Amino acid sequence: GGQVIGIGADTSGWIEGAQVAVLPVASCGTCTWCRAGDVIHCSSVQLIGLGGRPGGFAEFTVVPATSSFAVPDAVDPVHAALVEPYAVGLHCVQASQLAAGEDVLVIGAGTVGLTTIAWARQRGAGRITVVDPVAERRVSGEAFGATDTLEDPKHATSNVYDVVVECVGKPGLLDRCVAAIRPKGRIVVAGTCAEPDPFWSIAALMKEAVIKFAVYYSPAEFRTVIDAFASQ
Repeated sequence: GGQVIGIGADTSGWIEGAQVAVLPVASCGTCTWCRAGDVIHCSSVQLIGLGGRPGGFAEFTVVPATSSFAVPDAVDPVHAALVEPYAVGLHCVQASQLAAGEDVLVIGAGTVGLTTIAWARQRGAGRITVVDPVAERRVSGEAFGATDTLEDPKHATSNVYDVVVECVGKPGLLDRCVAAIRPKGRIVVAGTCAEPDPFWSIAALMKEAVIKFAVYYSPAEFRTVIDAFASQ
């Protein structure tokens, strides 16, 4: 999040002083992925704040106008900075195809887990169980909308959840996800696991489980988050 202090010569529709949230992806804007709104998959993508361009901790940075989204002045500047993590949670919930009344298990109550819980609650989920070994994080999960908490995913009731969102990225968790879902349930993997994670595929096969992986977000999801903040 930030404030516009300068505008490029070929850029229109912006004024200095405007409050913005920046989607930290610079893409070509013309390829099939960009036209579909899936900018993270652009073949020429550059990540803002991750290895290339200065990011959110820089006092000044240059970002594409196409990656910038106006945030109403009434929205707290702190919330402008929170658009990005809330867009991650929204992306997870949308990937799960969550329907109102469905039961959700969220593994991990870090930033991604908490924003996923918030959107699951906003979308009308029934039971929302959050799993985290840290007591303070479980309390945060309840504050964000979880209905119940667990310390370990092995304690989750088997075969009952419509959706499981894994927000940790640790070997062994995919097996736990498969165990927790009901037949034809959906698993969304948002955690970044840096190690191999073998799992019993026959268990997923017999349930006809859907396993999806979710990363980043779309411009449309950024706009949805901003609209939600502005309506509060």
